Amino acid sequence: MSIYISNDLYLQDIDVNDLRRNRPLVGYKSVLGPSDISPSPENPDSPGSNAWSPDTYTNWQSLSDPDFPLDQEVDLINAGSDPIDYIAIAGHNFGTSGATYSIESASDGLNFDTVVVAPKIVGSDASIIEYFDESQHAKFRIVFVIPAAKFVKISHIKMGQITRLQRPRFGGVKPPLNNRVQGFSNTSVIGNYLGNKITAEGGPPWEITQQWNTQEFVRDTVKPFIDHMNNINTDTGNGPTGSFFYAHAPDDYPAEVQYCWKEPGQDVTPENQGSKWMQWQCSGDSLK
Repeated sequence: MSIYISNDLYLQDIDVNDLRRNRPLVGYKSVLGPSDISPSPENPDSPGSNAWSPDTYTNWQSLSDPDFPLDQEVDLINAGSDPIDYIAIAGHNFGTSGATYSIESASDGLNFDTVVVAPKIVGSDASIIEYFDESQHAKFRIVFVIPAAKFVKISHIKMGQITRLQRPRFGGVKPPLNNRVQGFSNTSVIGNYLGNKITAEGGPPWEITQQWNTQEFVRDTVKPFIDHMNNINTDTGNGPTGSFFYAHAPDDYPAEVQYCWKEPGQDVTPENQGSKWMQWQCSGDSLK
């Protein structure tokens, strides 16, 4: 769907130095545990912990009122008072349900300030990243207004600190414009075209290619991200491993946000590039 950027330090940085525009943003770190996602009112048939699992088959679903709009809150607990500057959501239905949302936070868990101005209206059900000013508040919450006879659902939420890659997207990398489709064509024995058979569909493939990264950046920032993609949980404070949110060109193409994963067998190994630099690349699939 989109990345919505209200982080003042980021915006000031790209205003001052245009060469720093469009460095990809990756949301993989998350402070949330299964018990840190708490909807109110609760749906006994659909717990908030469903939105912690990285798979998009399970989801949290709100209640619904057949006659009146419903106010729904989803509390997100920052138990360690860690720095937070993004919330990302995959597998939702905000567009089709017509629900609006805002995001608030409270240092004491009681007196909330607005982080994302309400009402935020989105036009589709594709993945969202909200990238805002850093805060160490103990509690964040998403506040929905849901139209009568509608409900909202969320398959996965991450909340943490966003990772900004060191270089803009490499020119040869394909942008995520087309969904992945697998299938075959049917033809008759005499060669007539009988139509196509689609056997599988998915979201647009994603690709990250980084060149001329510093040795320090690769060791400090890239390696933990690669471990995460490889389901190696080197930091229990980074939430469930494997999946991540990706904005490949956040300044020029903010609508192109993906919820991504790579194949487990794909080897991602940074390589030396000259005497002082390193390069690395990876690719995979995303949510449709």
